[in-house]
Formats: sequence, structure tokens, C-alpha cells
Amino acid sequence: MTLAQDQKAIAQDFFKPTVREEDRLNGHPFVPSPTFGLPLLTEPPYWLEAEVRHLYPGGDHSLVVAEVVEAGVRSEAKPLVMWDTGWFYGG
Repeated sequence: MTLAQDQKAIAQDFFKPTVREEDRLNGHPFVPSPTFGLPLLTEPPYWLEAEVRHLYPGGDHSLVVAEVVEAGVRSEAKPLVMWDTGWFYGG
């Protein structure tokens, strides 16, 4: 899923442990994804499902190679990118 530039608050809601309440995750609505039936948030403009093909361990991280099996566009929107958030990832 890709959040829109104005959806920073959704990202912030997932900085804490995820809580499922009926059809919501951390207060955000979701539906089952078409291929695997996993929770798919309905607010982001872009989404995808991918199937893991390879997992390469590397220190305290892993590299995941996956094949996109389904994708969709709900609306056209400029994506939220890290440098627009004021957040920094230390790895």
C-alpha cells in the first residue's frame, strides 16, 4: 500500500502495536485482500499484494524478493515519501 501525501497520520497510527477491532486496524477500515484474504486498508490510494519468492538474511535485516500478484488504484494521489514527513530512519 502507498499512503497519499496527506495521510501521514495513518502512518503514525501504526507506530504503535496493531489492534484489530472488527473491520478496523488501529482505527482504520480494512477489507480482505483479493488473493490472500489479508487485511487491506481502504484509505490509501494505491495497494498491492505480493507473494514472497526469496528471503535473504543479512545481519539484523533480511532482503525479501516478492512477486506482485495483485494491485489496484483507488484514486490518483501524490505519494507520502519519507523526506516530506520530517522522520528519519536509522536502519
